[in-house]
Amino acid sequence: MAKRYTFVHLPQVLVKVRVHARQGSLSLESFAAESNQLIKKCLLDLSVEEISRITNEPLSLFYLKVAIKLKLFLFDDAAVFARDLSERDKGPESWQISLQRMRLIGLYSILHPKLNPRYWVRRLRRLRAMKRKVKHEDT
Repeated sequence: MAKRYTFVHLPQVLVKVRVHARQGSLSLESFAAESNQLIKKCLLDLSVEEISRITNEPLSLFYLKVAIKLKLFLFDDAAVFARDLSERDKGPESWQISLQRMRLIGLYSILHPKLNPRYWVRRLRRLRAMKRKVKHEDT
């Protein structure tokens, strides 16, 4: 869509999302793989001008912040991809930007899926599915 239309940042929330434990997208492996691919494509399609309209930060910081959010939402492949883009677009930096970048890299490094409730929801679903499968095979 961004290729055909100009997007403008609006300060107010226009769309809300609800996450719940029985949500299919939290457990479907194919959904996660497809989502990771889509996010990676979107990140590649963003131009420097589009990113500059969104934020006044250097590209490397923008991509690191995106990587952190993706990791929190368990899009691990896309998070690694965004982190790699951050490295790719790292240019000459002031000491303030370098310090901010080191802080973000540290945060990215300590984030672990087990800190995210979605991880446990997925894990419980897999265990329940395995129990049902075993129970079904026994009968």
